[in-house]
Amino acid sequence: MFGPTSTRRNTAGVPVRYLQMVHDRWDSAAGAAKMQVVHAFGREDALDRPRSSG
Repeated sequence: MFGPTSTRRNTAGVPVRYLQMVHDRWDSAAGAAKMQVVHAFGREDALDRPRSSG
């Protein structure tokens, strides 16, 4: 599993990133790996991130 990001521009033209957790699955019919989204976390700027203690 890994977490790719996808980026798009909103109506104001500002880039917005979305985070997902994906898992690669082998598709024997296609002979290639296919990504399956396990969980979509949503917009990166809207996530609750742990604060660093320091």
